[in-house]
Amino acid sequence: MAEDCGYLFKERTDFRSDLHEISLIPSRPFSSQKSTWESPRSRLLRSTSAKFYKRARRQSSAVSRSRSRVESEVSDGELEDALERLPPLQYESSASKLPAFIRKLRQCHKICNFNEPTVDTKSKEVKRSALNDILDFISCHDHLMVDQEVYDEVFLMVGVNLFRDLPPVREISPLEMILIEDDDPIRDVAWVHLQLVYEILLKVLTGSNFDKEKATSCITEHFLFNLLKLFESLDSREREILKTVTYTMYCKLVPLRAYIRKEVSHLLLMFAFGDRCPHGISELLELMSSIIAGFAVPIKPQHQQFLFKVLMPLHRSEYLPLYHENLKLCMVHFIERDETLVSEVMKRLLPLWPKTNSFKTVNFIDEVDQILSKVHHYEDEQQGWLPLLVKKMATCIRSENSIVAERALNFTLGVSFSDFLNQNALTLLPILFPVLYETSRGHWSESVASLTYKLLTRLMALNSELFDYLVDIQNGNQPKVTDNILSQTAFDSDQQ
Repeated sequence: MAEDCGYLFKERTDFRSDLHEISLIPSRPFSSQKSTWESPRSRLLRSTSAKFYKRARRQSSAVSRSRSRVESEVSDGELEDALERLPPLQYESSASKLPAFIRKLRQCHKICNFNEPTVDTKSKEVKRSALNDILDFISCHDHLMVDQEVYDEVFLMVGVNLFRDLPPVREISPLEMILIEDDDPIRDVAWVHLQLVYEILLKVLTGSNFDKEKATSCITEHFLFNLLKLFESLDSREREILKTVTYTMYCKLVPLRAYIRKEVSHLLLMFAFGDRCPHGISELLELMSSIIAGFAVPIKPQHQQFLFKVLMPLHRSEYLPLYHENLKLCMVHFIERDETLVSEVMKRLLPLWPKTNSFKTVNFIDEVDQILSKVHHYEDEQQGWLPLLVKKMATCIRSENSIVAERALNFTLGVSFSDFLNQNALTLLPILFPVLYETSRGHWSESVASLTYKLLTRLMALNSELFDYLVDIQNGNQPKVTDNILSQTAFDSDQQ
């Protein structure tokens, strides 16, 4: 039928070309008096035009009949596949409520085509109404959710609707991703159904009569694998509710916790070292931050491995600004649970310090500031990374980017670093002072110069004798050497 229609349209195009050729024939001028004479060209024009219009009318009527036949068949097929509206569950008798509930669950297995607005129009509305009815039924009749068959049917319906192939993701820059998320977020056209399915799943998991044993037989590792893959969805609304659903499963189903952590680690590693898209990384890290906050102390070796083998490599990505807040939260939660990890964390984090990306540099300073704010018991072994940290801060203060320089100066003036600076002034001031002296004399930003003077004033109050010694060295004068400075200088040379 489609080929016939194509043939008819093709013929119609040929008629247009014929008409175009006819129009090129020059017409003979007519006089005011009627003439019975007709030239060969005029006869050709009249006969060809008549033939064209007759054929055009025939083909037009044939095309109209073909189109009406196609629309009729599509309409009949849609009506055959359309869902029938079942009675509301609240009007069912007590004995028939459960069978009617299962019938509605099975009815919702139909996947409607939301890519075409004119297709499945009746089924879309019927299914939306059925999903709302199921949600209300679970909320009001939670005591009926006790049979294994009910659990099987609910999770089967959830899997049929949620587990689907996601659209391919094109390669996109970090800045473009930020602009899209803020200004033009991507929305799934089927969200009107997907949202209700997620709410049904969440309502079952949080119900007062939730049976863990029956649910465990349905929420298998294969189910969780397909569920966690949905974190790649382009719709941020789906990723947000997925985070809630996954954490609820983690809290409720203890035997599956290790598998959830393993799969989340796998997804994060696929992003850090593979070709996985950055969508969902922020939500996965937020999920893990809630899990890390509940780790027992001391931190188990497998959890430390997650810290050093999974979270640390995520600092290298150019997409770091998209998920850094939640990555920083994970790092801080580890230090909150066990402060002894700070030395190893800093030794691994500082070599990853960005060299040219100012935005990432500010993120790193924020993260170090948050980590050190959680350290309350200082140990001598931490001196190994403190000089390296101060060198990084000195480089940032020297930066021509005023945002980076200001953030580094505020960190050095802040409370989290002040205790480390006070206890290690003799070691850290010789590293920091030359940069501060240079910045105070030549930086273009007034706010950076003001913060630099403020920090110099604090260092002078901290150790005036060492401060005067360093000033004399910077000015090229012969410094006044004391026994304390000599002993500290010898100590510094031994350390280097």
